[in-house]
Amino acid sequence: MRIEEVRRAELERVFWEVSNPKHENYGKHRGIGEITEILAVPQKHIDVVVQHFVAHSATAVVAPNRDMITVTMPAAAVEKALKTTLHYFTHSEHTNALILRASDHYSLPAEVAVYVSMVGELLQFPRWKLKSLTNLKGGGSWFNSCDANGCKGLVQPAVLQERYKLPSTAAANCASSMAVA
Repeated sequence: MRIEEVRRAELERVFWEVSNPKHENYGKHRGIGEITEILAVPQKHIDVVVQHFVAHSATAVVAPNRDMITVTMPAAAVEKALKTTLHYFTHSEHTNALILRASDHYSLPAEVAVYVSMVGELLQFPRWKLKSLTNLKGGGSWFNSCDANGCKGLVQPAVLQERYKLPSTAAANCASSMAVA
């Protein structure tokens, strides 16, 4: 759903306030209801978009923040509703997977498009893990504290604890800190 610029700016302001350790609202994160109020997507906008897709055999689910609508519909109906053409694509490494995406631009009627920011998962392709990373096997022969077979030979917290001679209570010590980049 398209979010009005003033509402988007308000969300940005709130985000930076709760994220800035020097601000009085630092750490005062908002709940779903509060975020929904900030976004303030009008029901009329949602109704127009939902009705367009329902008229094309879709089922529609509105997200809790009312900023997104997920539709499920037959491929032929997608082509009609969005005035596009769908094709199956394959991945060069994951050849068993078929990916259904638009092979051309899509469009919506002007009275619907005014309320839509974008149609997701229509032009974008999923990010696949490289096959070289999917069956990762560790080469180490050290102690394995993880019960899963996939952990064998990989560096885990218990390996680091043993190698660096860290006490087992280090994680519970509030004076400890760790930075991850």
